Amino acid sequence: MGSGHLRSGWRAATVCLVALALGGAARATSYSIATTTDGAVNNGNCTLREAIRAANTNLAVDQCPPGGAADVITLPAGTYSFFGGEETLQASTTLEIRGQPGLDPSLVVIDLGGVNRFLHQSGGSLTLRGLLVRFGGTPTAGGGALLVDGAPTLVLDHTIFFNCVAGGRGGAVRVYTDGPTVVEIRSSRFELNAGLESGGAVDVFGFDTVRANVRDTEFVGNTGSEGVSGIPFGAGLSLQIRGASEATLTRCSYDGNTLLASQSGYGGGAYVRASDQSRITMTGNRFTGNGGGAASNFNVEDLYAIVEDTSTILLDRLDISSAEVDRGAFDFEVSVTSYDAASLSLTDSRLRGVTGSGLHAYASGGVLQLGQLTVAGYAGGKGGWLMTNTGQMSVDNSLFVFNTTNLDADPAVSRAHDCPATGFIPGDFVDAGGGDYHLSHGSLARDIGWPSLPTQRANDLDHGPRIVGPLPDCGAYEFGGLFADGYEAGDTGDWSARTP
Repeated sequence: MGSGHLRSGWRAATVCLVALALGGAARATSYSIATTTDGAVNNGNCTLREAIRAANTNLAVDQCPPGGAADVITLPAGTYSFFGGEETLQASTTLEIRGQPGLDPSLVVIDLGGVNRFLHQSGGSLTLRGLLVRFGGTPTAGGGALLVDGAPTLVLDHTIFFNCVAGGRGGAVRVYTDGPTVVEIRSSRFELNAGLESGGAVDVFGFDTVRANVRDTEFVGNTGSEGVSGIPFGAGLSLQIRGASEATLTRCSYDGNTLLASQSGYGGGAYVRASDQSRITMTGNRFTGNGGGAASNFNVEDLYAIVEDTSTILLDRLDISSAEVDRGAFDFEVSVTSYDAASLSLTDSRLRGVTGSGLHAYASGGVLQLGQLTVAGYAGGKGGWLMTNTGQMSVDNSLFVFNTTNLDADPAVSRAHDCPATGFIPGDFVDAGGGDYHLSHGSLARDIGWPSLPTQRANDLDHGPRIVGPLPDCGAYEFGGLFADGYEAGDTGDWSARTP
């Protein structure tokens, strides 16, 4: 129960009907719910479920007035029971359900009791803001708390999905669309959710004209298990887009997500795939301690990225570390693959390991570019395993150091502009033994990189300028740079530091 000391027996509801009349313009309705009980019987109140139905049908339900053009349901602090089955939203519905402004999302709880999902959105527009949705359950289908199809607009803002379980893809949320779709997930958290095959927490599969934007969102302790395919992928997030679609993943974190598999598992943290003419951009994402898959199999612990046809994937400033000490040589932190005439780049990123292997890259068609990487600390395996078939691959200004095998690369992989694979000592780094691979003042990796390469970005992993001295440094970190690109953790404003 929240701070408002709401009683489940309250029968009254505070309902405000706001008419927006400009000529024949349709009205909008605002509902403020004053009971935490579930129900849809005519007993003189307005429950959350009744408000959803009134907004969805534009008809009065119990004491909830008819919905209008764009309706808002506001929930004060409390735990709202929602055990009577999911509600399906019509394609014409525009609805926002939000916690009372200013409240911590954890104080406004929608409890699904482990027996059903919350909503099925078939088109239209849905916004969930400032809520905690917990204990969703769909034992034979995907989308444990929320299922989205049709051609919808979905916004999840400052919303938590906790301990939802699905018997299909998307333990908490599944988006499966074949038309123009907008998905916005901002400043949200997905924790301890579980699904089958793909998307232990979130599964997005869009066929045509998808616009997805996920930013400042956490994926923590989610699990993905084997399904019909036998290989689970994306325990935190699975994102697959086709057609002329575009997705951006900015400042997201993936911590302790796990794939449960008897054989291989692909992408314990995230799995992303771009097909046809799609584009995925992943910037500033952090991966820590994700894993999965059985021993002695090819597993991808943190990120698996595949690009095909004429699509593009840009991976920049990824910070990836493993805390596992029992990984095998074929347990890779990251795997990137290009097919056909597609392109993929991985730049300004750090992979730091304990055991197992770091980076697996495969160019079977297309162009795969690796630049300004630091891959270090993988005992018993390889820092990098780079393979080509008919594609092109290059490695620029990168450091593969302190791994059992630093780099295993096919002869066709271009290393004309790469840094030396040997000769570095722990003293070239701030604290190599402790996993800090920033360059020391006297590091041999300073000012020996190649300038003006296609993989050179404006800023390094720390968001400082890429070139401080006469030439770029090797690896993910540039020595002596200041935070200068206005790219901070969160949306509260830009840093004021300037490039010296």
